[in-house]
Amino acid sequence: MQTTNAGTYYVTVNNGNGSPITSSNAVLTVGAFNPNSELVGWWKLNDGAGLTAADSSVFGDSGSLTNFPADNSEWVTGLGGSDALSITNADANSDNAVVIPDEPQLNFSNNVAFTLACWIMPYTNYYASSGGNSGALIAKGYGNGGEQYVMDITGSYFRFFVKNASGVFNGFTVTNTVTSNVWQHVAATYDGYSGLETLYVNGQMITNAVLPGSLLANAWPVSIGNRVAGIATAYNLPFFGVMQDARIYNVCLGPQNIQAIYNILAPAIAVYNGSALITNGQTSPAVSFGSVAVNGTGPAITFTITNSGNGPLAVEAPIVPSGYTVTVAPPATIAAKAYGTFTVQLSTTATGVFAGNVSIANSSAGNPFTFAVTGTVITAVPPSFAAIPISGAPGAPVFHISGSASSTYRVWSTTNLALKPVTTQWTLVGTGVFTGGADTFACPASGPAAQYYTITQP
Repeated sequence: MQTTNAGTYYVTVNNGNGSPITSSNAVLTVGAFNPNSELVGWWKLNDGAGLTAADSSVFGDSGSLTNFPADNSEWVTGLGGSDALSITNADANSDNAVVIPDEPQLNFSNNVAFTLACWIMPYTNYYASSGGNSGALIAKGYGNGGEQYVMDITGSYFRFFVKNASGVFNGFTVTNTVTSNVWQHVAATYDGYSGLETLYVNGQMITNAVLPGSLLANAWPVSIGNRVAGIATAYNLPFFGVMQDARIYNVCLGPQNIQAIYNILAPAIAVYNGSALITNGQTSPAVSFGSVAVNGTGPAITFTITNSGNGPLAVEAPIVPSGYTVTVAPPATIAAKAYGTFTVQLSTTATGVFAGNVSIANSSAGNPFTFAVTGTVITAVPPSFAAIPISGAPGAPVFHISGSASSTYRVWSTTNLALKPVTTQWTLVGTGVFTGGADTFACPASGPAAQYYTITQP
């Protein structure tokens, strides 16, 4: 049930003979979602020491860290700066697992609705090749026919499946690739009453399917980070990586609620141009690079990316439209409550209006982050003197000069017009920039009153 379902409802009955009958109105009120309610298992995996994963739900069904080392090396820094559980092949048998004993509230064969969710950061090799290229995240039951529910990684993809009361596989593998060494939130929901299975990654629905509504009953434990391939095998289908905040709900949560769970520990991206906040998808106004002369110094803007969330923000190099270059890339990872910068420059090798979108792929819900930019490159205007001089003492005149906006210029002087070329035979007396297409230049107080001046551009 979502807050959007709130409203006034009524029922109209019509048997085709006579007038329809309409019920009185019924008002449905939906309160705000509490992500810590309806939990039947909540293993934060932030215990920090020991071989027990505490259950923070009201049921208190702690999990045992099976085949983990006793030196606490499995506890590492996770999202929000708290501890998280690193699952590795500690004893070379690929059998590390968090094992929770079977309990009625974790078996959904009668109440055929549930939600699984957890945060993971897969290592580069995130499953054991000996385990059939499959790494379990949350599972209940034994492989090869005895699974009630499994959320795992198979090959390079996320997978979610259940077995119905007859032991028939019902599930799917999604096509979005698992990303190594980046935190990702994975959630799966099942509603046997409607037969709908759904899988979410980073708060966003990836795919769903309508499937039969029964579930296979079993008395096997729930396992986190591993599962068994058969009824007589040890744990041998491991996930290798870091895990945190594993949850099981006894209801099928909707998209808004999955997003709310994701937001608890998620990174949050914002982009600024100076102190001006840029909204994701902003097209008007576009960030302006102004107007510059061809072959002049291209204007550059340094943008700031902030991460106001509780998890690290992974950022890829921005993709910029034609006519622009990323001269300074952002950091690949921005820590929680931190920021990074990147710089984009407008090229001046050709004239025209250059407009398009900057796109920043990132690991937040705002992926990709996009905004529009625009800039104009114009034909260079030859520099000229507007007034010679306008003020100043003899030998130290002040000039008004004009040229292409933002382009640079050089001022030269001599007492002998016969000297050629200017750039080697005359004296360089100053440089400047045509801010807004014009400038005022004061020559130094030196030389005789009868002196000649000219202006060039590099």
